[in-house]
Amino acid sequence: MAELTRDMVLEALGRVRGPDLDRSIVEMKMVSDIFISDGKVYFSINVPAERAEELEPLRQAAERTVKALPGVKGAVVSLTAERKLGSAPPPPRPQAGAPAHSHGHSHAPAAPTPSGTQRSKTGVPGIDAIIAVASGKGGVGKSTTAVNLALALKANGLRVGILDADVYGPSMPRLLGITGRPQQIENRIIVPMENFGIKVMSMGFLVDEGTAMIWRGPMVQSALMQMLREVAWGDLDVLVVDMPPGTGDAQLTMAQQVPLSGAVIVSTPQDLALIDARKGVLTQTRRHSYLAHLVGIPHIVVAVNKMDLVNYDQAAYEKIKADYLAFAEQIGLQRAGHDITFIPLSALNGDMIVDRGEGMDWYTGPTLIDLLEAVPAAHSEQSEDFRFPVQFVCRPHASDDPELHDFRGFMGKVESGEIAVGDAVTALPSGQSSKVKAIQLGSEQLPEAITEQSVTLLLEDEIDISRGDMIVKTGGAPEPVKQIEAFVCWLSETPLSAARTYIIRHTTRESKAKVGEISYKVDVNTLEQLPSQGLAMNDIARISFRLAQPLMVDAYSRNRATGAFIVIDESTNNTVGAGMITG
Repeated sequence: MAELTRDMVLEALGRVRGPDLDRSIVEMKMVSDIFISDGKVYFSINVPAERAEELEPLRQAAERTVKALPGVKGAVVSLTAERKLGSAPPPPRPQAGAPAHSHGHSHAPAAPTPSGTQRSKTGVPGIDAIIAVASGKGGVGKSTTAVNLALALKANGLRVGILDADVYGPSMPRLLGITGRPQQIENRIIVPMENFGIKVMSMGFLVDEGTAMIWRGPMVQSALMQMLREVAWGDLDVLVVDMPPGTGDAQLTMAQQVPLSGAVIVSTPQDLALIDARKGVLTQTRRHSYLAHLVGIPHIVVAVNKMDLVNYDQAAYEKIKADYLAFAEQIGLQRAGHDITFIPLSALNGDMIVDRGEGMDWYTGPTLIDLLEAVPAAHSEQSEDFRFPVQFVCRPHASDDPELHDFRGFMGKVESGEIAVGDAVTALPSGQSSKVKAIQLGSEQLPEAITEQSVTLLLEDEIDISRGDMIVKTGGAPEPVKQIEAFVCWLSETPLSAARTYIIRHTTRESKAKVGEISYKVDVNTLEQLPSQGLAMNDIARISFRLAQPLMVDAYSRNRATGAFIVIDESTNNTVGAGMITG
């Protein structure tokens, strides 16, 4: 079979007609640089910004054409709309439920704050994509890579922010030359600092540089989520998150709480190329990858940094690549549909981040910026079954307002799927059924609600529903269960004990639980399934729990929202573990 070449791809794309149907996208010079690596083809199609949504079928046609070529294992194709530097960004996306008019009174109680008509792909309103930059250990250039990546995205006209999640060693203030304290506005919202046109939030702005951080467990999780969700980021195209080195609370919190668009794992050739055969790939890198496999991060970049320290030696890079692929094959990372791409780079010199540099002519794949621009957005849950955990039952009983006297609305967030007025629904665990009478967002009536919208549902019938219950479409209801089996990552310094009672928090519902059985603990180095009577911090194990109250669950592989839970210590109320329910 002939080797796949750029010319072969261009020839095939020459058969794809452009928007005017008279010329091909090649003739119209709409195709960006084409990169080919390990049988995968990467390129983008330049289109007018205002026609991006309309031309999605064009992207799909180009992708199908390239995938049909002999020797092509996959294709990553994106639509890009260049914006000149210094030009004004597009207007902010309208928030769903913003009132179209005001006439001095309200027809119904206010619903929870909306997430927007379009589903927020990252779970943070206003931010289109979140990319985590992680490493197995410190000192590998992770933060330098994160900064270079952010600056490169900014130089390409994108609106970019950096979240310095490395609470133990925040480095963004020094790397970006920012000093001072961020301002706090109403509702305790923090205004991020800014330099080079990039919005930045870091623990380094809030504590003195010489102050030792002794936070662990829930304190780290809380700080990370506050810096993510209680900061006035505004509208961003990309938020780059500089993770702490190693593995632990911050990594798992980010993976479970935010649907990441992708992850960059930074490693160095001297660390992996010089270790002996008994150690193989670093433990932290293995654990990062195993967690990525468990939580379903779709796109993984293995960035081999500090290539300048080994004189850009291709053999050092290839050894790391072979070692990692062998481990990825063991855990089924590629078989599970994850996309893995390797990039050699020098964050210090900027090689293979934006520009290719001069030292690695042997590498023909995309630069980091080219790859990240071509990676599609995080997957959509629109095709999943409708799941609506009830957060609050609203019954104002306003005797002076006839419309509110018998009002009974169920408030919550659409965790997955969609719902429309007139749809038949079932309340769980009771199993009672009704139909959707109305969907409200504040004072506005909606015909339907989609994933991640916070709304109030009104039903045609008076049925018993309370906080913690779940409303689902009739015919697509999960069976309430009183025993679950899951992969659990233990986050606490206090070991798990089978003799203790814990609390399982799943969506808006809680249940006391006892450990039924620890099937096995996973050794991330050998993937051996080890017998265990307990778990220590950072251990990963398959565990069953016996529940006092029924939960309405899905397998994590099918539904992130209803397939995940946290484990709470009953005596301290600390989060001690996080679980992903198996199918």
